[in-house]
Amino acid sequence: MSRRRAVLSLTVTTLVLAVMALASCGSGSQETNTPANSTPNDVVEGRFDVGDYKLYMRCEGSGSPTVVYFHGFIEEPAGGGASNAGEIPSMLRDKHRVCVYDRANVDRSDDVPGLRTGKSSVTDLHRLLDAAGVGPPYVLLGASFGGLISYSYAATYPEEVTGMVLLDAHVPGLLELEHYWPKEERLPNTDWSYAEEKIDQYDVNVYAQQHAGQVPDIPVTYLLATPDSGEGWGGPPAWTEAVLDELPEYVESFSPGVLKKVESPHDMPPMIPERIAKEVELLIASIPQQGAAHDGEASKK
Repeated sequence: MSRRRAVLSLTVTTLVLAVMALASCGSGSQETNTPANSTPNDVVEGRFDVGDYKLYMRCEGSGSPTVVYFHGFIEEPAGGGASNAGEIPSMLRDKHRVCVYDRANVDRSDDVPGLRTGKSSVTDLHRLLDAAGVGPPYVLLGASFGGLISYSYAATYPEEVTGMVLLDAHVPGLLELEHYWPKEERLPNTDWSYAEEKIDQYDVNVYAQQHAGQVPDIPVTYLLATPDSGEGWGGPPAWTEAVLDELPEYVESFSPGVLKKVESPHDMPPMIPERIAKEVELLIASIPQQGAAHDGEASKK
């Protein structure tokens, strides 16, 4: 197993979900450069222009804030992407708009020359949301390696993000623990051009670390996979232990930051979608402005 491969490995469950998602899309997916407006029961779906290429996004449901799902690292073709969110969007769409997307080089999004970076990943999503006509505020739902990109997005556009739910996610600061890896496997020595996604994980880590402390004062819930905590990250045991030791401090830096252990493998979305949807709802309910909005709606009734 290559380094970080398990960030999002292709499983039978993931493949089945991908096939189901494609089947449900059918001819509904469309090429478009025009922002689409969403009404309560409408679906916004298409490949949207973000510059010199197009990225795929699907949004369903209505209501604020919008939940944006970040998939894990894609190493192999048909390895998941947006479809890895599984049933989560359908569980949240009655109260919130939920968006899933494929990063560059993944599934229905365009292939882009060269390696993707932390900055390009954040910029791509910002342009994609704008092109699709999906405005803030956002709650970011980051799975595995996608959690690192969601952190960077929140730090780059703090005025847009009101909360995050992280699913056994990588976090900023891991570069300080590289000495636990064999010398030949330490970042930035790995060549990421072999992978389907072609994203430089070293650069993504550097970008996130450069923005440490710039994330807004938001609530964060971190779901830690147990009983095999850290095994899904694919690192040496000593590295995994060091990461788990640092994790509580990272989570506690948010306001509030809550760390919860859940019985699940690393690839959580296909396995515990109900639990994830519940945690997203609980986090949204804890956001002061959201609570005020709900109270206002109730008083009108």
